[in-house]
Amino acid sequence: MKIPKHFVFVLFIFFFFIQKCSIVILRNSQKLDREGIISENKPDLSQLGIIIIYETDNSLNINESILTVKENIEKRIHPNSGIKLIGFHQIDGYSKLEGQLKNVLVLRVSHFAHRRHWSLYSSIFTLFLLPGLESQDFRLKANLYDRNGEEIALPEIEKETVYRQIWQGWLFLPFFWTSEKESMVATNIMKVVRELREASPQIVKLQGPVQSDYKIVKVKNLDFGTKTIQARITSLQRVDSFRMQLTGGGGPPRIRIIYPENPEENFIKVTANFENPSDANAKVSPILFSLSPKYKQVHGTEMFSGEDDSSGLLMNMASHIEFISFDPKQLFLFKKPYETFDLRPNESMGRVFYFRYPKSKEPTFYTYDGMPLVTDK
Repeated sequence: MKIPKHFVFVLFIFFFFIQKCSIVILRNSQKLDREGIISENKPDLSQLGIIIIYETDNSLNINESILTVKENIEKRIHPNSGIKLIGFHQIDGYSKLEGQLKNVLVLRVSHFAHRRHWSLYSSIFTLFLLPGLESQDFRLKANLYDRNGEEIALPEIEKETVYRQIWQGWLFLPFFWTSEKESMVATNIMKVVRELREASPQIVKLQGPVQSDYKIVKVKNLDFGTKTIQARITSLQRVDSFRMQLTGGGGPPRIRIIYPENPEENFIKVTANFENPSDANAKVSPILFSLSPKYKQVHGTEMFSGEDDSSGLLMNMASHIEFISFDPKQLFLFKKPYETFDLRPNESMGRVFYFRYPKSKEPTFYTYDGMPLVTDK
């Protein structure tokens, strides 16, 4: 049955306006921080070098990516301002700098998080008649190296980090054009430089040229984000088949029942829950969920391998991955069950996996990203 063209048009118009029914605000910032340019240096101000280090193992949206922030900052600093952008770096761990630094500001950016306020859910279920709120934030750590190379912590700079608020609802349609589209990281960098040069008592400790002979060393793994994902098995069940929805071929979606190819096999249905206990976004990759020992059938013969097998040929991946039925958390995910997705701070989300395995054997344990899982049942 064909969908009426006028229905498609109405649906398109609805989603177009929904995208415009929002207003973005960068809190803890001034217009000068968002749009201003650092002009020529004043005679009484010392030179200042800047090093930016992203300590994260998570990919960021284009607005906050290191290349976008670098381009943004470079365009807003006058060549004769006395500000020197020394380097932008990204590392998947906590870092330290080794070498000689003088008159240099080091900013470490980490703990990127996207948070939903409860009002956003009420807004969605009322078709945005009620306003809803979500936010994006990060952490900033600042250290200043003075004219003698001494490191000085700047905790006052870390207190009021710039963060983004996104208000959604039909109420904001007339005001969407006032949204602040600038990068919150770039805005915060400009804010730090302005405050340091205008109001910080530490500025008197800078004198002479910038020296920056250094290297970045990873000192330990991150204790937030993707590294902290915890997977927990909540249900295990032997089944002789599963249902899969098929699309394509010119027809409507249809259901097909999948049976094992070998009569000596069954499927093991595993329900697992992924938890993010940290205060930063994390990436979850369902395809990294596996069982052990690894098993593969070759020409009717069962083959098992030890955990030291590195060929990858016997890796027993799930035959099928699906969402947990009636889970409201996945209602607005807009991802396929097997695709990598973002898990927000202190949130959890589940998946159902089907593994092919001999009827006469049981898996020893299950793993996610190589780590054994906790089993509730």
